[in-house]
Amino acid sequence: AIDSILSQAYPNLEILVMDGGSTDETLELLATYGDRIRFWSERDEGQADALNRGFERAEGVILGWLNSDDRYGPGAIAKAVAALEAEPEAGFVYGEGELIAEDGRVLCRFPGTQPFDLWTLARVSDFIMQPTVFMRANALREAGPLDTSLHYGMDWDLWIRMASRRPVVYLPELLAQTREYPAAKTATG
Repeated sequence: AIDSILSQAYPNLEILVMDGGSTDETLELLATYGDRIRFWSERDEGQADALNRGFERAEGVILGWLNSDDRYGPGAIAKAVAALEAEPEAGFVYGEGELIAEDGRVLCRFPGTQPFDLWTLARVSDFIMQPTVFMRANALREAGPLDTSLHYGMDWDLWIRMASRRPVVYLPELLAQTREYPAAKTATG
């Protein structure tokens, strides 16, 4: 995840890593990035709580998040920023994503992705692959933080709240990949 962010040809990146208190080699690995990232290792109340803490600490005007098994596609950040600049009222942009195997092989296009429709998002399915989303920090503040009572679907809930307030941009380009394997959170939940 971190390497895919650092490989983006985009200036002024701020990379915050929120670690829930790892006891493995995670902290040593994070330290190897030096001042290219900032990280915190502290107990939290789950993924949504950790993300909310990161969003509160972030200084950028456009935010995204990658889980440890996700990665951005080439030029993803520049594409998303350009799309948001072209639509100043938009709260967030999302795009195409791919599911990848544990070893990094592409399995398939994320099957649910479609052009934006609030009715479908709110009443039928979450067709937005989370790591493809880039959102304005002020739109996140307007909608409120991630709901910490949700351990799954906290992103879906946020997309609905944000889209109820501002337009959403669909970018039909590959922005991110997410790993699918038996031990992944979505597979075990």
